[in-house]
Amino acid sequence: MKFEVAPCTQQEWAEKTLNMYSSKQSLENYLRANIFSCLQFLPEDKNATQPQAYCLKKADGVAIAWVNVYFISRNVIRIRSLYVLPDYRGQGAMSQLLNTVLGFYRDKAKKVISFSRSQTVSFHEKNLFVLETNFVPRKIVLYDPSEQSYSYDADGKIVLMSRSL
Repeated sequence: MKFEVAPCTQQEWAEKTLNMYSSKQSLENYLRANIFSCLQFLPEDKNATQPQAYCLKKADGVAIAWVNVYFISRNVIRIRSLYVLPDYRGQGAMSQLLNTVLGFYRDKAKKVISFSRSQTVSFHEKNLFVLETNFVPRKIVLYDPSEQSYSYDADGKIVLMSRSL
């Protein structure tokens, strides 16, 4: 199947990835938090601080995968909220999107980081990421809207993965 990588709007990316989180934040707050994450590291360079979302589209123009990228320092970018539609998982779509997008940043950054859930570490490793051993894994916090309460995912942890560009 032939795919094309294209920029997409922050709203398109957020609408697809927000449903991954069991939180009660609004789409507007989700977008604002993402931009704030960028601004805290590079406040003097407004162009560098704007996150950029990308999608992978099929030949018919339908997007099937999304990723968001932003600088967290002058030489480091972060990828965030990688998402592939369920029917396209395990077929290399995210690897293609990720490697194409990272190619766009090869001359602009030296390193890329990604926070990974335990169950996606193997995907990151397959794409040349390594586990950052000096990062203390965090528990995953879940929000239950029916109970309006937060809890920890008993089995899940978030780890830090990185790779050179």
